[in-house]
Amino acid sequence: MDFSKALILHQKTHNHMSQHLLKSLFVVIITAISSVSIHGSDRIIYGHVSTKSNEPIDAAAIKLFLPDSVFVAGSLTDSIGNFKIKTSQHAGYLLIECLGYSSEQINLKSSDSDVNLGNIYLSETLNRLDEVTVMADRVVTSKYGLMIYPSKDDLKFATSGQDVLYNIMIPGINVNRQTKNITHMGEEVPT
Repeated sequence: MDFSKALILHQKTHNHMSQHLLKSLFVVIITAISSVSIHGSDRIIYGHVSTKSNEPIDAAAIKLFLPDSVFVAGSLTDSIGNFKIKTSQHAGYLLIECLGYSSEQINLKSSDSDVNLGNIYLSETLNRLDEVTVMADRVVTSKYGLMIYPSKDDLKFATSGQDVLYNIMIPGINVNRQTKNITHMGEEVPT
């Protein structure tokens, strides 16, 4: 056998092996893609959240987690308490939370089909606040200028409007407590 025939035979064998390898690789890729599409297909988890007296709970947070507590997806209940989450995850748990209600955790089993959780009931909780104090600014800017509101102490130690102005101590305003005269920048203010 001469060298040129051996070279041609080697190239044909190499091309045939390359084509066979490419076909095998193509089959493996198609199998992997179809396997992912079958096992990675989306499913829908849905249900209804309400009180034990069957009143729907609006805007309850529905959170889907993997078994290792990694957040996957979330949703809110609608005005009639229904929710729906579309996911490709097939195991984990749901956490249902809403202010004023106890939280509920539901473990999900591995499944390829949609999951109807039916009615989920949350119990009302009483969240009471301790004493709340609301405080406003004493000085408010408006289109008419500055408005200064007296504090409780300013009012407590005053017997008249002039005493309140004296206690507030506004720069540029002088109050003569003896004569009850008020001046602003040296000019008398009518009372």
